[in-house]
Amino acid sequence: MRGKNEVERRWLMGRILTHTSYPDIWNYLTVKDIVSQWPNLRLRREIKRNWEGALRVWGYADQI
Repeated sequence: MRGKNEVERRWLMGRILTHTSYPDIWNYLTVKDIVSQWPNLRLRREIKRNWEGALRVWGYADQI
């Protein structure tokens, strides 16, 4: 996640959000990471909808 290649970072973030257990996600990402890349993340529709719901509940609706 610390690499400079933005395309690879977004790809990896998508994989983490899709395939990693919820508690383990926070070992790799912060909410700030997710929000900052949100418009650029390519996620399956149901995964994106679930994360959007969580971000809204957590008070990030105006940032996504």
